[in-house]
Amino acid sequence: MGEITEALRRAREEQRPDEQRPGEQRHGESRPDEPRPGGQQSGAPQSAPRPAERPAAGRLHPKPSNKRDHAVTISSDPTGDWASRAVVVDQRGGVSEYYRHFALRVLRALKERNARTLLVTSALRAEGKTTTACNLAFALSSLAGGRPVALVDLDFRRPSVAKNLELSCEHGLEEVLAGDVELASATVQTQIGALDIYPILRPTRQAHELLAGDRFGDVVRELSRRYEYVIFDSPPVLLVPDVPLALAEVDAAVAVARAGVTSTGAFDDMLGVVNEAKLIGVFLNEAEAPRHKRQYGYYVDDDTEEETK
Repeated sequence: MGEITEALRRAREEQRPDEQRPGEQRHGESRPDEPRPGGQQSGAPQSAPRPAERPAAGRLHPKPSNKRDHAVTISSDPTGDWASRAVVVDQRGGVSEYYRHFALRVLRALKERNARTLLVTSALRAEGKTTTACNLAFALSSLAGGRPVALVDLDFRRPSVAKNLELSCEHGLEEVLAGDVELASATVQTQIGALDIYPILRPTRQAHELLAGDRFGDVVRELSRRYEYVIFDSPPVLLVPDVPLALAEVDAAVAVARAGVTSTGAFDDMLGVVNEAKLIGVFLNEAEAPRHKRQYGYYVDDDTEEETK
C-alpha cells in the first residue's frame, strides 16, 4: 500500500502497550534522517550513551486524567500564517506526511536512547525551529496511540508558540518556574490526540536564571513522568546562553537549518556550543524535495485510485 501507509502501520505497532517501551533495548536506525516539506535528509553522530536514570522528585501536581473536557481547538483554517500548524491544516497532504516521516525517525532515536524529552533549536533566528517543534509535536501525537505528548515553549526571551498557534492562555511556564503557579495552571489541552501545550506568555530577559534554577529540573522531570514524549522549542543557540542550560536537563536535541539561509560557519559554531552527544539529528528546512516525494499528491488522489495501485 505504499511506504507512507506501511510506515504509519509500523509506528502504531511500536506504540502498542504490550510491546517494548522506551526503557527497553531496541534495534534499528540510529538517527532520525528527517524529511521536511520541500526538504532533504541529514544526520548527526549517534554514539552517545543512554542518559542516566534521574532521581525522583515530588510531583508539582497530580497526574491528569484522560478526560479532555476543556480542550482547545487548534485552528485548521488555511489562511494567514499557518506554517506552525501545517500538520493540522494539511492533514491528508504531503506536508503532514513529511512531518510524520520525521516523527517516526525521531521516535526510533529517542527509544534507542531511553529518552522522553527533546529540544528543538537552531543556530540563529528565522531558521524554522518553532515551526518544526510545533509540527513535530502534532505528528508525534498522531502516532503515539493515545499516549500523552507535550509541546513546551522554552524561548523565554521571544516566545512564539502561543502566538503562532493562536492560543488564549491565562498562565505561562514562566510563572511556573518563578514559583507563582503550579504546572497544572499552565497546561493547555488540545483536541490533537492527547497533546498538551505549555506556552510562555510574558517575555523575560532573565531566562538564564530560570533555566539554571533547581525548579526547571523539577519541571522537566515531572513532564517526563506525565508524558510519553516532551518537545521543547528553544531559542537560537548562538544568540543567548539558554540552550546549554536547558540541555543539562533535557535528554536529546534536534538542530534545524534552513537551506539558503543557515551558513556553514554558523552551523559549525552551533555544534561547538551544543553537546553533540545529545544531538540526534539535523532537520534541513526548505530544501528542494526529491522527485519521488513530489509524486505524493498523485499517489493519494482518489480520482486516480486505479492508476496508483
